[in-house]
Amino acid sequence: MTTELAPFDEVVQPPGALAILAATSANGGGTGDAPDPTIGDLTQTLRWLDARLATPGRITRARLVLLNTTEVPAEPSLLLLADHLEAGITDIGLDAAAPNSPVLEDLLDIDAAIAAIERGRALADAEIDAGADVLIPGLLAADTTVPLAVLTAQLTGVEPADAVPDDADWARWASTVSDVRDARFRLRDHAKDPVSMLAAAGGTALGALTGLIAQAATRKTVVLLDGWPAQVAAVLAHRLAPGAESWFLAAGDAPTRAGRRLQELLWTQTVLTHRTNSPTGTGALLALALVRAAQVAVSPPPPA
Repeated sequence: MTTELAPFDEVVQPPGALAILAATSANGGGTGDAPDPTIGDLTQTLRWLDARLATPGRITRARLVLLNTTEVPAEPSLLLLADHLEAGITDIGLDAAAPNSPVLEDLLDIDAAIAAIERGRALADAEIDAGADVLIPGLLAADTTVPLAVLTAQLTGVEPADAVPDDADWARWASTVSDVRDARFRLRDHAKDPVSMLAAAGGTALGALTGLIAQAATRKTVVLLDGWPAQVAAVLAHRLAPGAESWFLAAGDAPTRAGRRLQELLWTQTVLTHRTNSPTGTGALLALALVRAAQVAVSPPPPA
């Protein structure tokens, strides 16, 4: 018997979020207030964060939640970077028994997709209950190009050739585009709800990423996004928990057309235009360093 996913709680809009969004739209990406000359364009990012952090002007506990299907630990350089930023990494092993292509069959049944989403939801709760006020979702997995491209094409409406990143190996690129086209054709009559999409073309890791991101938003926690898997999962999370995007912060502008289209669907605030695209969240950690430095630069001096 197929179960149903328990609905996510209603997303609470951050104080002043709609006003900030309106000002950003009216001023072509800036706000009606002049930026602080000390930090320039980062002024808008800090205002965005101040409307969401429990302690404005200070990120107290950032956490990279790395979903790992490879049975290989995270790269030492990633661990070193996270440690340097006092961010910390939660490296979660996930079963990757499902095949890595949705061309011929669904990757999961509905019950397994729901279980994956619930796993991510529980991970978010555990990190937030431990004090995290910023979560960075990351994925360490074997090649997920076809599932991600299929979901990207389904979510954005772009052609398969535009959903697949450029590859110097023309034969491999053309084969991947063909796989994405075939998978979309197989899924043409598939239900459009996020759970069904994850079951058909997402798999366990993307299901868990989606649940993690959606739950973080319902818990009023900032989600710092970097990389294709997190972008796709964020759009699906928005569908599971409408309004979740008001808690999403992009590390930078996406370097690909498909990635930019995913960001446009969410109208995501970005830290700076540094075009990172790391599935493990490295770009998000770099953005975190920049934000924390900016917070120090404009913080009031300690009392004498």
